[in-house]
Amino acid sequence: MGQIRVSKSIIDLTRHSDKELAYKTESLVTRVHLDDYLAAQLQSKDSELRTVAEKLFFKLPQDDGESVLRMLPNTQASVLRAKTVSVRNAAQVVPKASPQGELYFVKATWDPNNRGALDCLTQLFNKELINNRSLEQEKELMKARHERYVYWNEKGWSIYIYNEIEKCGGSASFVRSPALK
Repeated sequence: MGQIRVSKSIIDLTRHSDKELAYKTESLVTRVHLDDYLAAQLQSKDSELRTVAEKLFFKLPQDDGESVLRMLPNTQASVLRAKTVSVRNAAQVVPKASPQGELYFVKATWDPNNRGALDCLTQLFNKELINNRSLEQEKELMKARHERYVYWNEKGWSIYIYNEIEKCGGSASFVRSPALK
């Protein structure tokens, strides 16, 4: 199972903001035939191993995922293909190099006319983001927006905030980093 955990980190590095690191990591993935290994693990009799392999599968870029699906029995490929749409985006964190280490950016978007989503996201951002704003100031800030970028240096927190944004009724996506004006 350690091999799959290492593979998950390697897949994340293929999307790294450092183009040379991303290229070298992609070359490694190609040389070690990760798709063959993953297809074998997805067909394992060990259910725990299959579950971990599925998590890795969802991190793959779409083309690579299709390559793995072609190696699986049709029924299993169909089941994974159906799950892919809802799970894949959440699994594809994008590390960004910085002097402080890796940063993970999440872009949140929402319908400003959806009062429930707006209130939930306002409370979430006010609670989770480091700032000196009161809840009232946060509400004023959020009224004028329909998107927001948040980031942190912990992958786990980025996945957490992604899920919380979705629970609030917003849409979340992992991005390289926002274009700063």
